Amino acid sequence: MNEDIIKRIDELMRVQQHILLKLNSFDIYRKNLITNWYDSADIKRLLNISTATLFRLRRSKTIQSAKISGKWYYRLPDFEEFKYNG
Repeated sequence: MNEDIIKRIDELMRVQQHILLKLNSFDIYRKNLITNWYDSADIKRLLNISTATLFRLRRSKTIQSAKISGKWYYRLPDFEEFKYNG
């Protein structure tokens, strides 16, 4: 009986370690997502473009965007590609 309990505890500890590793990798991924996105004001300033131009880029999907709580955000890699090709 004690042996079964010890095996069960070992198994639970392995599962716990696996979950903790997954959570840690998710946290790293989440931080990368946050740091690679800019809001509209940042993009307009960095690209020296107007609100209308930014709207056209967003509408044509030249720059990937996401609307969160009424505010638009843009991915950094898309911005860099536009900056060098535009």
